[in-house]
Amino acid sequence: VGYTQWIDLGGIAKGYACDKIVELIANEGIGGYYVDVGGSSAACGTDYNGSAHRVAVNDPFDTVSTVAYLSADDCALSTSGVYRRFYTVDGQRFSHVIDGASGKPVGGTLYGVTLLSDDFSAAEADCLTTALLVGGADFLVEFVNANPDVRIFAQARTTDGIRQLLTN
Repeated sequence: VGYTQWIDLGGIAKGYACDKIVELIANEGIGGYYVDVGGSSAACGTDYNGSAHRVAVNDPFDTVSTVAYLSADDCALSTSGVYRRFYTVDGQRFSHVIDGASGKPVGGTLYGVTLLSDDFSAAEADCLTTALLVGGADFLVEFVNANPDVRIFAQARTTDGIRQLLTN
């Protein structure tokens, strides 16, 4: 297999673009909106019914299904996962997310991480979900314990195949 080196800014670029769109909307004085740029999002105010925005979380084990709906208002959101973008070599599936320390595709127990935060920008949330995905379940638990105001919804599979939901 031949490889070509290139840089994919997917771990921050979508969040950054979302933040820039939010700036444009805020400068127009619009108070209620939901912006989504490929999994990096921002919610402000309420939806057209006056309710918190309802955000669907895909099931990484059955990507046509929704596993949960989360309420979002005045926060940044991001989801990173290994279930949509991948490549296959000799019948083996590899994640598009690369662990910077090893240079190898992420292949741990975490399949999807969604983060909602009032404290972070969409770009920061985008970086964090990718870092949490790379860091794995133990790192995710440490992060949640150190940041109790950040809402996390993560989906994992144990080594014996049992599906898990990790959330605070």
